[in-house]
Amino acid sequence: MEKSPFFAIGFVVGLLLVFIVCFIIRLVSVKLLKKSKKQFEYDERQIAARGKASMIGFTVLCFWQILTMCIDISFGTLFMTPALWNFCGLIAGITAFAVTCIWNDAYFTQANKKTRFIIFIIITAIVNIIIFFINGGINKAVTEDGLLGTPFTNLFAAIMLLIITINLIIKICKDKKTDMEA
Repeated sequence: MEKSPFFAIGFVVGLLLVFIVCFIIRLVSVKLLKKSKKQFEYDERQIAARGKASMIGFTVLCFWQILTMCIDISFGTLFMTPALWNFCGLIAGITAFAVTCIWNDAYFTQANKKTRFIIFIIITAIVNIIIFFINGGINKAVTEDGLLGTPFTNLFAAIMLLIITINLIIKICKDKKTDMEA
């Protein structure tokens, strides 16, 4: 596959569209629900926990980059294209951040609806899996060199979302059990 600057431009435009859509959804949800921004703010304890979770996520990302650098220096490119190795590091850091926030009760504000959010994450994971298979699935996602290619980003993103969802569900069930015992 030849490299093309149009692929990079398309990727950046797609990423910007995701951020714009998320911003619009956030803006509309605040306006339609007539809730103030303060209802969507974290308290001091949550902010501190999110700061620690950010450090953990960043540390995981750094370790991932060091690991992939050592693998590349020692063995050359293994299993995946360099872009996919980098993407996996990114989602490993995001997953570490999210899971740490979940278990420290810093993932949701008081105004967030957990069930709606979980349904949204599951739908997003399913859409990513569908996109992976629309793009040819495993048959077309492996490069000529036998490496896992960039179409696997959708599958790995879905796996990340499912890991986050499983942690959310386990934490919610644990909290309900603790509340019932108290």
